[in-house]
Amino acid sequence: MANITRTINVKRHLDKVLEVLKDKYPSKTIPYGIQFRTENGIVNIYTSGKMVYQGEEAGLEKILQLTTIFEDENSLVFPGVGCDEAGKGEYLGPLVVSCVWVKDRQVYGDLQGRGFMDSKDISKKRLFDLYKWLKETDGHGLKVSYMLYTPEQFDRIYARMGNIARMLDYMYIGTLLKLPLSNQIIIDRYSKGALVDQFIKNIVLETGAEKYFHVAAASVVAKVIYEKWVEQYVPKEIADILRQSHVSINERKKVLSGIDINRWVKNAFKTNNV
Repeated sequence: MANITRTINVKRHLDKVLEVLKDKYPSKTIPYGIQFRTENGIVNIYTSGKMVYQGEEAGLEKILQLTTIFEDENSLVFPGVGCDEAGKGEYLGPLVVSCVWVKDRQVYGDLQGRGFMDSKDISKKRLFDLYKWLKETDGHGLKVSYMLYTPEQFDRIYARMGNIARMLDYMYIGTLLKLPLSNQIIIDRYSKGALVDQFIKNIVLETGAEKYFHVAAASVVAKVIYEKWVEQYVPKEIADILRQSHVSINERKKVLSGIDINRWVKNAFKTNNV
């Protein structure tokens, strides 16, 4: 059987996971973590909350069974949907929302086994690899949906609505309506004033919801769609300047004076309007 490598996020149950593995397998200290030798491979658990499994695929299933026993069985209901967005706080690029529909707990476990986590914690190459797997799996117990507003659309709609939270409410509703019916929808809370749960049933708005693997998958989709748009439409040298968040928007505009950047940036962008 071929060997595989998987990275899995166990941060929210790190202490309990360590307790279970220490009880079952010999361990040794490694830089920034602990290593366990199992029957079928090696498990490294780091203080960051990442667990890396290397070994036979059959061994991974057993490790996942051990490390998911702490999931609150009552908190997740299937079929279920996880949702997240990208670009809300970015001057450059579009606003993207994504939702991932999962048929059952087995498919949900597949997301964990693939190492889905918050897109901010994943390298760009890994993001695109995970996105490719999602697209290949789409239609097999899993469905992906997203909606994108270009910067020009963002500015035009914001001029009418005057509030990003209302825009996101509308985008999430449109994205969810393209998916099969579900018994639970978890959305990473994007605003204290979010109203999407008043229009669609079974919605849970939760801060830090990327800890759920279908929400993490939606985070990956939204980020990849965002990055693909930037790569396709914005010259790299200009994108590099516009991404400099430590530099004020006005300073970035000065550096690019004489260049029409309006089609690439959200001119209505604010950090406190949600």
